[in-house]
Amino acid sequence: TRRLIFGRWGNLSRSLVTMFEIIFANWGPPCWELMNHVDEWWGVFVLVYKMTCGFAVVQVIISVFIQQTFKVASRNEELMIREKDAASAACIKSLDRLFNELDESGDGHISFHEFSTVMSSNRIKSWFRAMEVDVSDLKALFDMMDDGDGEISREEFITSVKKIKGGSTTIDMLALLQETRKSAKSVVWIKDTLAQPHWASDSTAAPS
Repeated sequence: TRRLIFGRWGNLSRSLVTMFEIIFANWGPPCWELMNHVDEWWGVFVLVYKMTCGFAVVQVIISVFIQQTFKVASRNEELMIREKDAASAACIKSLDRLFNELDESGDGHISFHEFSTVMSSNRIKSWFRAMEVDVSDLKALFDMMDDGDGEISREEFITSVKKIKGGSTTIDMLALLQETRKSAKSVVWIKDTLAQPHWASDSTAAPS
């Protein structure tokens, strides 16, 4: 028994190695040796030591190292660029699949009839909500993505949804931008109409 205890606790170096083993390796055998051959109270000491130094202190140190690692990684510009590119590619791929779901006719354009019909599906609504797009007003949402011709192309859809994603402020700003564009088209039409001879103005229709 004396030799067994001396093998682990006989001097300072042996004790340090045993304490290191208790913290980072298998703490059971040293604990049972002290309990069986010295005193059972040593088991309480080993458990308290393991819970304080092993679980608390060591876990705090590991957490600090992990936090610093993530902080350094977040500062890596190359890594940030790759993550942004990957996220953008995944977003475009998801929007492309969503456009195919909305384009029932398969002609590469979404009419309001197609849009409102497909949007009755809870699955499609959930898809939009997952992309942080408000679907409470379908007509307003369609108008924000439409450039004024009454249909939404694939490019218009992907570009618009990427801009709409976010809070209500983003949606309001995009709606204002769309209205401004339509107003600009009307102003251009009025200007061109006034510049034409009187006989040609009757055949010119106002833009929608």
